[in-house]
Amino acid sequence: MTRPDSDAPQFVSLDEAAAMTTGTRVTFIPGIPAMYSEALKNICHVKGVPLIRALHPLMGVDEETGEDGLLWNMRILNDSPLARKYGYSEEASADAPAKVAEVIRLIDRRLEAQARRGSPYLVGDAITAIDVYRATLSMTVAPAPPEIMPITKQNRRMLEFFAKNGEIPEIADTLSERIREHQRSILTTWCETPAVLGGDPI
Repeated sequence: MTRPDSDAPQFVSLDEAAAMTTGTRVTFIPGIPAMYSEALKNICHVKGVPLIRALHPLMGVDEETGEDGLLWNMRILNDSPLARKYGYSEEASADAPAKVAEVIRLIDRRLEAQARRGSPYLVGDAITAIDVYRATLSMTVAPAPPEIMPITKQNRRMLEFFAKNGEIPEIADTLSERIREHQRSILTTWCETPAVLGGDPI
């Protein structure tokens, strides 16, 4: 278990986490806000469920798989080992911004319809997991400010990459104030902010 200092989060190894018979275990890379882990952590925070942070193994090249959503396409915007794990090709990369924009427009229309009926949430009149996932994963194209997502030596370049994603014209055109406000509202009202990442703060 890593214990850099008394205020830092504690991480257990995957083997330690696998041997546990109770508790909610979520994998993290210290200092880096892996979006699905961060979203699950925020759901646990909303529900008051304590979690155990396990060290996530670094990913390498894997076999081709078949997803095609916002995060999937964000990962293949540029060529990298991670992008190749998710099926990078020049053609797929060229198509990715339009696919990301399509998802954001769909969410924006949903938020608009919900606002007309007086709800700030994506579904119904109360927060659901989809709000937490949407607000957290939106950081891949619209990074949250440091008071929400602290900058670390480990995540600085990742956050710069996320910011550049949001500058791609097809994507930038979809990032309405409604989209940004939903992110801010959900993260600051319901989620752990500032995010507790570990790593080395800047």
